[in-house]
Amino acid sequence: MEILSIIIIILVVILFLLGVIGVFIPTFPDTLFIFLGLLVFAVYDRLDRVSIWVYSGLFFLLLALLVIDYAATVVGARKAGASRWSLVGGLLGAIVGVIIGNIIGLFLGFFMGVVLVELLVKKDIKKSLRAGGGAILGFLGGVVVKLAVIVIIAGVLTAAVIF
Repeated sequence: MEILSIIIIILVVILFLLGVIGVFIPTFPDTLFIFLGLLVFAVYDRLDRVSIWVYSGLFFLLLALLVIDYAATVVGARKAGASRWSLVGGLLGAIVGVIIGNIIGLFLGFFMGVVLVELLVKKDIKKSLRAGGGAILGFLGGVVVKLAVIVIIAGVLTAAVIF
């Protein structure tokens, strides 16, 4: 394997790792990093190891991922009775939570942000807690789907490099 190949593979791995990190950090462009990793590999590969159809399918998966990620959180929160503003509160809470803490801070911050905004809007603790739980379930559903798509894309590219 030549040095350029090694550099490209390292760059793609770094971009994918940034994508995986972004799965857990709201507002971090996880899908963008995965897209860039796939694009770098596609340009380097020049359709030699992976066909245009496979690349097209992987890019479609990424587009679908954007929709699924957003929809999972919104649907989970809305089904539990959350308002739009509570999702904004959840996002802000998640950012603060990840800065103050770690992954646990992210989830607690997201939950607390939703609950606090719902308390301000509806003034009902039971409904606020339910909305926070629904938002967390939706968020976790989005995380699981994103990780599954990242594993699929990484698996296809790894197979292309090995075989």
